[in-house]
Amino acid sequence: MTKNKSFIGLLICFGLMFVAFSCKEKEVCPPLPCAPGVIICAEVFENTPEYLEYASISNLRIEGDYLKFTVASSGCSGSTWIVKLLAGPLAYTNPPTMTLRVHFENNEDCEAYFYREFSFNIECLQTQGGSMILNIAGQSILYEY
Repeated sequence: MTKNKSFIGLLICFGLMFVAFSCKEKEVCPPLPCAPGVIICAEVFENTPEYLEYASISNLRIEGDYLKFTVASSGCSGSTWIVKLLAGPLAYTNPPTMTLRVHFENNEDCEAYFYREFSFNIECLQTQGGSMILNIAGQSILYEY
């Protein structure tokens, strides 16, 4: 009888461990400490559309290692907008070329129109050679480093 109780206790322990470890959500791509806000992951890039249906991007520029641009959209204040920069695969051209997507989320339901500037550290995107072309929102920009 003692062996049965030990065996049942062992089964319960393994069952609880299985449930505990299998319920954790798997992280598809770990965040990069050198580029917060930039997602470099083929799976995420392919499965996340560039969503700018109710927004426009202007004033695209690079300052040092920062990609900066202005997003304009309707909203209540723009303070809750979420903008993600998704990096696609690198094309080995001369200079190398990378396509970036802007994923914009706006859950504000107001008719006012706001402009808000966003800035992303893109230092982690650097490759050998000292420069690359970034294609973003229908525009191309040369990133020299």
